[in-house]
Amino acid sequence: MARLFADFNYANRKTKKLLDFGSDKVIWVFTSSQQPMVAKRNADAWLTMDRSGAPVEPRSGTVRRPDV
Repeated sequence: MARLFADFNYANRKTKKLLDFGSDKVIWVFTSSQQPMVAKRNADAWLTMDRSGAPVEPRSGTVRRPDV
C-alpha cells in the first residue's frame, strides 16, 4: 500500500512539472490498479478513470492540482 501512495505522489509531482514546462496533457496508467489519470494544463482538477474508461466518482477519483 505504501508503494501505491509513493507512485501516486511521484505522478502528481511529475505531472505538475510537465504541465508547468509546457505540456498540454499528461496521461498516466497506474499498473497496480490499471486506472488511467488524465491531467490537462488548464483544468481545475485531474481525472482518474476506471478500467472501462468511465470517470471515477469525483470525491475518490478527482485529484486537485498540487500547489507545490
